[in-house]
Amino acid sequence: MPRRKVLLVGADEYAPRDLSAVLDKDSDHGLATEVVPVIREALERISAKGYDAVVCWADREDELAGIIRLRKSGPELPIVVLTSQNDPEFEALARQMGATRVIGRGEGLSSVSQLLRLALSTGELAREVRARAAEVQAQAGAIRELAGVTRKLSEEALARVRKGPRPSLLPLLVEDEPDQALLMVRAFHKADVFAPLPLMKSGEEAVRYLSGSAPFQNRARFPLPTLVLLDVNLPGMSGLQVLDWIKLQPSLRGLRVVMLSSSSDPANVNRAYGAGADAFLTKPTSFGALVALVEGLQEHWGSP
Repeated sequence: MPRRKVLLVGADEYAPRDLSAVLDKDSDHGLATEVVPVIREALERISAKGYDAVVCWADREDELAGIIRLRKSGPELPIVVLTSQNDPEFEALARQMGATRVIGRGEGLSSVSQLLRLALSTGELAREVRARAAEVQAQAGAIRELAGVTRKLSEEALARVRKGPRPSLLPLLVEDEPDQALLMVRAFHKADVFAPLPLMKSGEEAVRYLSGSAPFQNRARFPLPTLVLLDVNLPGMSGLQVLDWIKLQPSLRGLRVVMLSSSSDPANVNRAYGAGADAFLTKPTSFGALVALVEGLQEHWGSP
């Protein structure tokens, strides 16, 4: 039987090497394992050579965002998520983001390795991937219909903005990482924050939007926000440079700006407040905390 290649991805505290050791105890298991600590390295490995499956560790919603990137790199690759979560919503979110199978780590590494060997040897995981692909294809028509409904609702929402009164909190998100942006958009929805404005993926794009430059000239369609959520680390023009630009514009002097960063580097914090930022917040490490952050912004700056 040909050996199956399995890529194990997870932070050190999740001990991916422990599972690798369990798999390697049995010389007849038919699995060849490799271990990487982070998603970025996993993406490089996947693009460089083929694997039969990927196993990831995840206990928080934000960790699941990496599954999206793995799925894009390997559309037909079985992706197994190991978690200590016993929450159907967490499992549903993992599958929504691209996981083929979600397995509780509480079952023990030996039982997980046995299940993994059995699933790969019988082709079960590959069949699940193909079955999900068939489901997606069958639902394509329904998705297009849903997209049409969503577009109509968005147009109605923008019409309400034009007629006024405008929403008390109208945020503009500037975030270059798609997985982080997805989690923030989900948090807006969960917190019932009305956010019809397009996502800005770079500092330069945010400047074009706020200045009304092409393709954002139409203020009826692209209204000014009441709050900018600005990632510090952006490609090209950084978030701090965008903040400097905003504070130099007479028409934007009343615009609230909240800086977001994955770290609370004192140099960046001092630089942001010195340039006039209204707040500097560290990106939460859980989806619940992210929703709470959005709710806090609504409570603090959402009043007319």
